[in-house]
Amino acid sequence: MITAGLLCYNDCVMDYQAFRKKLDSLNKVSLAALIAGTGLKRRDEQILKWWYVDEKDINQIAAVLSVQRESAYNQLSAARRRLFVVTEEQEHLLPAELQYIIRYLNC
Repeated sequence: MITAGLLCYNDCVMDYQAFRKKLDSLNKVSLAALIAGTGLKRRDEQILKWWYVDEKDINQIAAVLSVQRESAYNQLSAARRRLFVVTEEQEHLLPAELQYIIRYLNC
């Protein structure tokens, strides 16, 4: 159930900001597995990998994408938002090892 930016699942409420903070604290191995295993579009997957796993800064990402810094931030934010939606709405469709990571992010 989606309500005003909050997603409710199994009595856990995870908003985007809480998801983002937990995502920032997740270890690289788990991040890499989550990003690669959720079935995001290739571009979203690559941007998230550059930011979270490879730890590229936004200027490096913008240069690789041949876009302005603000556009790179927007693309990163959109990719992260899509990851949030997939983890909330399709958790039960993902492999078991990813479900453990998603449960950590959700509560």
